Amino acid sequence: MPPEALQSSAKGTNVFMPPEALQKPPRYTDKLDIFSFGNCVLATLIHQWPDPSHPTILKKGNLVALSEYQRRKHQIKLMDKEKTIFLGLIKRCLEDDETLRPSSADLATEVRQIQASVEKGGDNLMSTFKKSVSQLQLAKDENAQYIQAAIQLQKEIADLAEDKARQQREISSLGEDKARQQREISTLAEDKAYLVWLKIKLSSTWLKIKLGQLQREKSSLAEDKAQQQREISNLAEDKAR
Repeated sequence: MPPEALQSSAKGTNVFMPPEALQKPPRYTDKLDIFSFGNCVLATLIHQWPDPSHPTILKKGNLVALSEYQRRKHQIKLMDKEKTIFLGLIKRCLEDDETLRPSSADLATEVRQIQASVEKGGDNLMSTFKKSVSQLQLAKDENAQYIQAAIQLQKEIADLAEDKARQQREISSLGEDKARQQREISTLAEDKAYLVWLKIKLSSTWLKIKLGQLQREKSSLAEDKAQQQREISNLAEDKAR
């Protein structure tokens, strides 16, 4: 296997994967197997590992995109004449647009038709056909595992996203609780400050009242003393007479 065939983050062997599985984000459908099957058939017929050319070419000064089938033209040319019976099937399997690729049922029908034709054509073609079918089964099993792994990975990503969202809600709830506690603390502080002010105010009022009482008592005592002095003075005058 060429090292460059493994240089892909997609789940599968790069050169067997369809365009939609190599894009970001990758998309996996049942038509992925159909594309891989077309590559397997071609590789089996020419006895070479798939080697698609660059996806674009320079034509009259402009970059022109090549279809997946065109990217394999240099390998398709290596097919022996008697093997071109598979050419139509390969081309349909390698369609860039997944919706244009045959379904599994249509592909099975076409393969049976080719098989019937091959059986009439001799043992060599029959051997090639059997190898192709065997290769398809191997690729199908491999890709089925990759697709299952991709589905499981997507599920795990969704679960992680739900966990993250739940944690964010919890953090938000904790933030609201903290803000509420801070408001309550602020309210308690305001209440405490008011009580201190009220205590001071009441103490000041009480002192004023008490001071007034003392002043009145002092004034009353002063009047009593003056009265006593007047009485003493009168008694002294009476005694002198």
